[in-house]
Amino acid sequence: MFLATSLHAQSSESTPEEKVVPKLITNEFPATRTLDVQFDQFGDTHYKSEYRGQSYETGDLKSQNRLKVAFNLPLIEKKNWTLSTSFRYKYEQVSFDNINVPSGGMPVVAQRDELSFHYILGSLNYTRNDQLFGTTFTSNFSGFGDASFKSFGRFNATYIGSLVLKNDTQTRMTAGIILQTNPNSISPILPSFSYDHRFSDSLWELDVILPKQIYLRRKILKNDRLSLGTEFVGEQYYFNSNFQGPEKVYNYNRNELKSGLLYEYRITHRFTGLFKTGWNKPLHGTIRERGETDRIVVTKYDPNFYFNFGISFNLMK
Repeated sequence: MFLATSLHAQSSESTPEEKVVPKLITNEFPATRTLDVQFDQFGDTHYKSEYRGQSYETGDLKSQNRLKVAFNLPLIEKKNWTLSTSFRYKYEQVSFDNINVPSGGMPVVAQRDELSFHYILGSLNYTRNDQLFGTTFTSNFSGFGDASFKSFGRFNATYIGSLVLKNDTQTRMTAGIILQTNPNSISPILPSFSYDHRFSDSLWELDVILPKQIYLRRKILKNDRLSLGTEFVGEQYYFNSNFQGPEKVYNYNRNELKSGLLYEYRITHRFTGLFKTGWNKPLHGTIRERGETDRIVVTKYDPNFYFNFGISFNLMK
Protein backbone atom coordinates (compact mmCIF):
# COMPACT_ATOMS: atom_id res chain seq x y z
CA MET A 1 0.00 0.00 0.00
CA PHE A 2 1.15 3.51 -0.63
CA LEU A 3 2.43 5.33 2.37
CA ALA A 4 -0.03 8.20 2.54
CA THR A 5 -3.12 6.10 2.23
CA SER A 6 -1.82 3.57 4.69
CA LEU A 7 -1.45 6.37 7.19
CA HIS A 8 -5.01 7.56 7.13
CA ALA A 9 -7.05 4.78 5.62
CA GLN A 10 -7.83 3.16 8.92
CA SER A 11 -6.94 6.00 11.20
CA SER A 12 -8.73 6.11 14.51
CA GLU A 13 -7.80 7.51 17.87
CA SER A 14 -4.23 6.59 17.48
CA THR A 15 -2.06 5.79 14.57
CA PRO A 16 -2.04 4.83 10.94
CA GLU A 17 -3.28 1.40 9.66
CA GLU A 18 -0.11 0.61 7.66
CA LYS A 19 3.50 1.74 7.26
CA VAL A 20 4.11 5.09 8.93
CA VAL A 21 7.64 5.72 7.64
CA PRO A 22 8.43 5.16 3.97
CA LYS A 23 10.74 2.32 3.03
CA LEU A 24 12.35 2.92 -0.31
CA ILE A 25 13.76 -0.59 -0.61
CA THR A 26 11.88 -2.88 -3.00
CA ASN A 27 12.20 -6.61 -2.27
CA GLU A 28 10.24 -9.82 -2.73
CA PHE A 29 7.56 -8.58 -0.29
CA PRO A 30 7.12 -4.84 -0.94
CA ALA A 31 4.89 -2.72 1.31
CA THR A 32 3.24 -1.21 -1.76
CA ARG A 33 0.85 -3.55 -3.61
CA THR A 34 -1.26 -2.57 -6.62
CA LEU A 35 -4.22 -4.66 -5.47
CA ASP A 36 -4.61 -6.20 -2.03
CA VAL A 37 -7.55 -8.30 -0.78
CA GLN A 38 -7.74 -9.52 2.83
CA PHE A 39 -10.30 -11.25 5.03
CA ASP A 40 -10.34 -11.06 8.87
CA GLN A 41 -12.24 -13.43 11.17
CA PHE A 42 -12.39 -12.84 14.94
CA GLY A 43 -13.40 -15.06 17.83
CA ASP A 44 -16.14 -14.08 20.26
CA THR A 45 -15.52 -11.44 22.92
CA HIS A 46 -17.36 -9.62 25.71
CA TYR A 47 -17.82 -5.84 25.72
CA LYS A 48 -18.88 -3.08 28.13
CA SER A 49 -19.99 0.39 27.00
CA GLU A 50 -20.27 3.74 28.71
CA TYR A 51 -22.72 6.35 27.41
CA ARG A 52 -21.55 9.89 28.22
CA GLY A 53 -19.38 8.57 31.06
CA GLN A 54 -22.00 6.28 32.65
CA SER A 55 -22.11 2.45 32.46
CA TYR A 56 -24.80 1.59 29.96
CA GLU A 57 -24.56 -1.49 27.71
CA THR A 58 -22.96 -4.94 27.95
CA GLY A 59 -23.02 -7.87 25.57
CA ASP A 60 -21.05 -10.39 23.53
CA LEU A 61 -19.70 -10.16 20.00
CA LYS A 62 -20.24 -13.76 18.95
CA SER A 63 -19.03 -13.20 15.40
CA GLN A 64 -17.05 -10.50 13.59
CA ASN A 65 -15.46 -10.53 10.16
CA ARG A 66 -14.06 -8.02 7.67
CA LEU A 67 -13.36 -7.97 3.96
CA LYS A 68 -10.84 -5.35 2.82
CA VAL A 69 -9.90 -4.36 -0.72
CA ALA A 70 -7.12 -1.85 -1.42
CA PHE A 71 -6.06 -0.46 -4.80
CA ASN A 72 -3.01 1.74 -5.44
CA LEU A 73 -1.90 3.23 -8.73
CA PRO A 74 0.92 5.66 -9.63
CA LEU A 75 -0.30 8.46 -11.90
CA ILE A 76 2.96 10.31 -12.56
CA GLU A 77 6.47 9.10 -11.70
CA LYS A 78 9.45 11.43 -11.93
CA LYS A 79 13.02 11.20 -10.64
CA ASN A 80 12.32 12.91 -7.30
CA TRP A 81 8.55 12.75 -6.95
CA THR A 82 5.49 10.58 -7.50
CA LEU A 83 1.78 11.36 -7.75
CA SER A 84 -0.48 8.42 -6.97
CA THR A 85 -4.07 7.58 -6.15
CA SER A 86 -5.50 5.00 -3.76
CA PHE A 87 -8.87 3.45 -3.06
CA ARG A 88 -10.06 1.44 -0.05
CA TYR A 89 -13.23 -0.56 0.50
CA LYS A 90 -14.18 -2.45 3.68
CA TYR A 91 -17.21 -4.61 4.45
CA GLU A 92 -17.64 -5.45 8.14
CA GLN A 93 -20.22 -7.77 9.69
CA VAL A 94 -20.83 -8.31 13.41
CA SER A 95 -23.40 -10.32 15.37
CA PHE A 96 -24.32 -9.91 19.05
CA ASP A 97 -25.71 -11.94 21.94
CA ASN A 98 -26.62 -11.43 25.63
CA ILE A 99 -27.27 -7.69 25.17
CA ASN A 100 -28.16 -5.79 28.35
CA VAL A 101 -29.14 -2.11 28.68
CA PRO A 102 -30.88 -0.12 31.44
CA SER A 103 -34.65 -0.50 31.67
CA GLY A 104 -36.33 1.63 29.01
CA GLY A 105 -33.05 2.19 27.13
CA MET A 106 -32.09 1.10 23.62
CA PRO A 107 -28.77 -0.51 22.62
CA VAL A 108 -26.22 1.88 21.16
CA VAL A 109 -23.56 -0.61 20.06
CA ALA A 110 -25.82 -3.59 19.27
CA GLN A 111 -28.72 -1.80 17.61
CA ARG A 112 -29.70 -5.14 16.05
CA ASP A 113 -28.61 -8.75 16.60
CA GLU A 114 -26.62 -8.57 13.37
CA LEU A 115 -25.12 -5.49 11.71
CA SER A 116 -23.10 -4.84 8.56
CA PHE A 117 -21.17 -1.75 7.45
CA HIS A 118 -19.55 -0.46 4.27
CA TYR A 119 -16.59 1.91 4.39
CA ILE A 120 -15.06 3.65 1.34
CA LEU A 121 -11.98 5.87 1.09
CA GLY A 122 -10.26 7.55 -1.85
CA SER A 123 -7.08 9.63 -1.82
CA LEU A 124 -4.59 11.56 -3.91
CA ASN A 125 -0.97 11.27 -2.72
CA TYR A 126 2.17 13.25 -3.52
CA THR A 127 5.58 11.88 -2.45
CA ARG A 128 8.86 13.74 -2.89
CA ASN A 129 12.50 12.88 -2.09
CA ASP A 130 14.96 15.68 -1.30
CA GLN A 131 18.35 16.08 0.35
CA LEU A 132 18.53 17.53 3.88
CA PHE A 133 21.69 17.60 6.04
CA GLY A 134 23.37 15.42 3.42
CA THR A 135 20.81 12.60 3.59
CA THR A 136 17.43 11.68 2.07
CA PHE A 137 14.33 13.48 3.32
CA THR A 138 10.99 12.10 2.12
CA SER A 139 7.81 14.20 2.22
CA ASN A 140 4.35 12.81 1.62
CA PHE A 141 1.18 14.90 1.28
CA SER A 142 -2.19 13.20 1.03
CA GLY A 143 -5.75 14.45 0.70
CA PHE A 144 -8.62 12.01 1.09
CA GLY A 145 -12.33 11.65 1.61
CA ASP A 146 -14.30 8.76 3.09
CA ALA A 147 -17.91 7.63 3.27
CA SER A 148 -20.37 4.82 3.84
CA PHE A 149 -22.89 3.67 1.25
CA LYS A 150 -25.49 5.93 2.90
CA SER A 151 -23.60 9.14 3.64
CA PHE A 152 -20.38 11.05 3.05
CA GLY A 153 -17.88 11.12 5.92
CA ARG A 154 -15.42 13.99 5.69
CA PHE A 155 -12.30 15.32 3.96
CA ASN A 156 -8.94 15.09 5.72
CA ALA A 157 -5.28 15.66 4.95
CA THR A 158 -2.02 14.16 6.14
CA TYR A 159 1.64 15.13 5.94
CA ILE A 160 4.56 12.81 6.74
CA GLY A 161 8.16 13.96 6.81
CA SER A 162 10.88 11.34 7.23
CA LEU A 163 14.67 11.79 7.46
CA VAL A 164 17.06 8.89 6.80
CA LEU A 165 19.49 8.65 9.73
CA LYS A 166 21.37 5.53 8.62
CA ASN A 167 21.33 3.45 5.46
CA ASP A 168 23.85 0.69 4.78
CA THR A 169 23.83 -2.99 3.80
CA GLN A 170 22.55 -4.09 7.23
CA THR A 171 20.60 -1.19 8.73
CA ARG A 172 18.13 1.45 7.63
CA MET A 173 16.92 3.92 10.26
CA THR A 174 14.62 6.94 9.86
CA ALA A 175 12.90 9.49 12.10
CA GLY A 176 10.17 11.94 11.28
CA ILE A 177 6.88 13.61 12.03
CA ILE A 178 3.22 12.98 11.18
CA LEU A 179 0.69 15.82 10.87
CA GLN A 180 -3.01 14.99 10.41
CA THR A 181 -6.30 16.86 10.40
CA ASN A 182 -8.53 13.94 11.40
CA PRO A 183 -10.48 15.06 14.53
CA ASN A 184 -10.59 11.43 15.75
CA SER A 185 -6.81 11.05 15.89
CA ILE A 186 -5.16 10.88 19.28
CA SER A 187 -3.05 13.91 18.36
CA PRO A 188 -2.67 16.15 15.30
CA ILE A 189 1.13 15.75 15.64
CA LEU A 190 2.91 12.41 16.14
CA PRO A 191 6.57 11.39 15.99
CA SER A 192 7.59 8.46 13.78
CA PHE A 193 10.59 6.14 13.79
CA SER A 194 11.67 3.13 11.75
CA TYR A 195 14.52 0.67 12.22
CA ASP A 196 15.18 -2.16 9.77
CA HIS A 197 18.19 -4.31 10.67
CA ARG A 198 19.52 -7.54 9.15
CA PHE A 199 21.52 -9.50 11.72
CA SER A 200 25.03 -10.62 10.74
CA ASP A 201 25.33 -14.27 9.65
CA SER A 202 21.61 -14.75 10.25
CA LEU A 203 18.39 -15.09 8.28
CA TRP A 204 16.56 -12.91 10.81
CA GLU A 205 15.66 -9.27 10.31
CA LEU A 206 14.23 -6.76 12.81
CA ASP A 207 11.55 -4.50 11.31
CA VAL A 208 10.37 -1.68 13.62
CA ILE A 209 8.01 1.06 12.46
CA LEU A 210 6.68 3.20 15.30
CA PRO A 211 3.96 3.80 16.16
CA LYS A 212 2.81 1.01 13.83
CA GLN A 213 4.56 -2.33 14.25
CA ILE A 214 7.42 -4.46 15.56
CA TYR A 215 8.31 -7.64 13.67
CA LEU A 216 11.09 -10.22 13.63
CA ARG A 217 11.24 -11.61 10.09
CA ARG A 218 13.12 -14.36 8.30
CA LYS A 219 13.15 -16.14 4.98
CA ILE A 220 12.44 -19.87 5.22
CA LEU A 221 12.63 -21.08 1.65
CA LYS A 222 13.20 -19.20 -1.59
CA ASN A 223 9.70 -17.75 -1.99
CA ASP A 224 8.33 -17.29 1.51
CA ARG A 225 8.82 -15.29 4.70
CA LEU A 226 7.80 -15.78 8.33
CA SER A 227 7.25 -12.84 10.73
CA LEU A 228 6.60 -12.79 14.47
CA GLY A 229 5.49 -9.65 16.26
CA THR A 230 2.84 -7.05 16.95
CA GLU A 231 1.02 -4.45 14.86
CA PHE A 232 -1.20 -1.54 15.88
CA VAL A 233 -4.25 -1.15 13.63
CA GLY A 234 -7.07 1.39 13.56
CA GLU A 235 -10.52 0.56 12.17
CA GLN A 236 -13.50 2.80 11.53
CA TYR A 237 -16.85 3.08 9.77
CA TYR A 238 -19.90 5.38 9.59
CA PHE A 239 -23.45 4.53 10.53
CA ASN A 240 -26.81 6.28 10.81
CA SER A 241 -28.76 6.14 14.07
CA ASN A 242 -31.53 7.86 16.02
CA PHE A 243 -30.40 6.73 19.49
CA GLN A 244 -30.09 10.40 20.56
CA GLY A 245 -33.25 11.66 18.85
CA PRO A 246 -33.41 12.67 15.16
CA GLU A 247 -31.29 10.44 12.91
CA LYS A 248 -27.66 11.53 12.58
CA VAL A 249 -24.45 10.18 11.06
CA TYR A 250 -21.97 8.74 13.58
CA ASN A 251 -18.37 7.64 13.30
CA TYR A 252 -17.14 4.48 15.03
CA ASN A 253 -13.39 4.02 15.70
CA ARG A 254 -11.55 1.12 17.30
CA ASN A 255 -7.85 0.44 17.79
CA GLU A 256 -6.56 -3.14 17.77
CA LEU A 257 -3.24 -4.51 19.01
CA LYS A 258 -2.61 -7.72 17.07
CA SER A 259 0.19 -10.06 18.15
CA GLY A 260 1.14 -13.31 16.49
CA LEU A 261 2.46 -14.90 13.34
CA LEU A 262 2.47 -13.69 9.73
CA TYR A 263 3.36 -16.02 6.83
CA GLU A 264 3.81 -14.69 3.28
CA TYR A 265 4.33 -16.77 0.15
CA ARG A 266 5.31 -15.36 -3.24
CA ILE A 267 3.14 -17.38 -5.64
CA THR A 268 4.56 -15.70 -8.75
CA HIS A 269 6.60 -12.53 -9.29
CA ARG A 270 3.30 -10.59 -9.22
CA PHE A 271 1.05 -12.53 -6.82
CA THR A 272 1.64 -12.97 -3.07
CA GLY A 273 -0.49 -14.85 -0.55
CA LEU A 274 -0.49 -14.29 3.21
CA PHE A 275 -1.85 -15.79 6.41
CA LYS A 276 -1.91 -14.14 9.84
CA THR A 277 -3.11 -15.48 13.15
CA GLY A 278 -2.72 -14.71 16.83
CA TRP A 279 -4.19 -12.78 19.72
CA ASN A 280 -6.11 -9.55 19.27
CA LYS A 281 -6.39 -6.98 22.06
CA PRO A 282 -9.08 -4.46 21.05
CA LEU A 283 -8.51 -1.08 22.67
CA HIS A 284 -11.32 1.36 23.37
CA GLY A 285 -13.93 1.72 20.65
CA THR A 286 -15.51 5.18 20.42
CA ILE A 287 -18.64 6.64 18.83
CA ARG A 288 -18.83 10.32 17.88
CA GLU A 289 -21.05 12.44 15.75
CA ARG A 290 -19.49 12.79 12.30
CA GLY A 291 -16.72 15.39 12.38
CA GLU A 292 -16.95 15.98 16.16
CA THR A 293 -14.29 15.26 18.79
CA ASP A 294 -16.52 14.58 21.84
CA ARG A 295 -16.85 10.88 22.61
CA ILE A 296 -20.48 9.87 23.14
CA VAL A 297 -19.91 6.15 23.69
CA VAL A 298 -16.72 4.37 24.83
CA THR A 299 -16.61 0.57 24.58
CA LYS A 300 -14.11 -1.83 26.18
CA TYR A 301 -13.53 -5.34 24.78
CA ASP A 302 -11.97 -8.54 26.09
CA PRO A 303 -9.08 -9.98 24.02
CA ASN A 304 -9.94 -12.54 21.34
CA PHE A 305 -8.38 -14.84 18.76
CA TYR A 306 -8.16 -13.84 15.07
CA PHE A 307 -6.96 -15.08 11.73
CA ASN A 308 -6.46 -13.31 8.42
CA PHE A 309 -5.76 -14.50 4.90
CA GLY A 310 -5.26 -12.53 1.74
CA ILE A 311 -3.78 -12.24 -1.70
CA SER A 312 -2.13 -9.30 -3.45
CA PHE A 313 -1.13 -8.39 -6.99
CA ASN A 314 1.78 -6.09 -7.76
CA LEU A 315 1.76 -4.48 -11.20
CA MET A 316 5.07 -2.71 -10.58
CA LYS A 317 7.25 -5.83 -10.26
